[in-house]
Amino acid sequence: MTEYFRHDLIWRGNENLPYVVTRQPAISLDKLLVARSLGPDKSVLSRQTFLIDTSEVTNHTMPIKLIDILNKPELREKIIASGKQTFILSLLDKLTNTISVCCYGSFSWEYLTNKIYTTATSDLDLLFYVKNEAELSGIADLFDKLNSCAKLPIDGEIIFNRKCSVAIREWFNLNLASSEKILVKTSHEVNLLTQREVFQYAGISPAA
Repeated sequence: MTEYFRHDLIWRGNENLPYVVTRQPAISLDKLLVARSLGPDKSVLSRQTFLIDTSEVTNHTMPIKLIDILNKPELREKIIASGKQTFILSLLDKLTNTISVCCYGSFSWEYLTNKIYTTATSDLDLLFYVKNEAELSGIADLFDKLNSCAKLPIDGEIIFNRKCSVAIREWFNLNLASSEKILVKTSHEVNLLTQREVFQYAGISPAA
């Protein structure tokens, strides 16, 4: 059976635009709660949710890759300072096979629809996908470089083995004690776990 995770994109029937998979409540396995953005309304990105049958899904992908967003000149110009664009594109290209970075939120919808979804106060919301603990140092470095080159605030989540996610700024909080619990989101619920418990939940082995 296909597994759907928060922020994944799905297409329904012959519709051109996708829906975003949301957190799933206690519903039957043949149902899926999804959402679609309706565009900015008074500087707030509004959306509508739908409960659909999984049999209606005709395509299912991960969210839009950051490199694809930045390869659109009009979006790149909004996100990255002019003198840093070549550097960031080159960096992401080199990391293609080692770090998976996707985008969600207003920039993702602007990419998908070719309509204006971003505003002067928009953030760039990113998803960093992790399969092992060793990848985290590379993600921390990339996150720092993106922030130093961006024109706007960057936020987002680390997705651990497509099992659970943690806010990236909370995960890399230098003052976080090893025994301290952080907010962790799964497809169905929200928990408080320590960093070590996150690895255990996601089935990730400690770095060598």
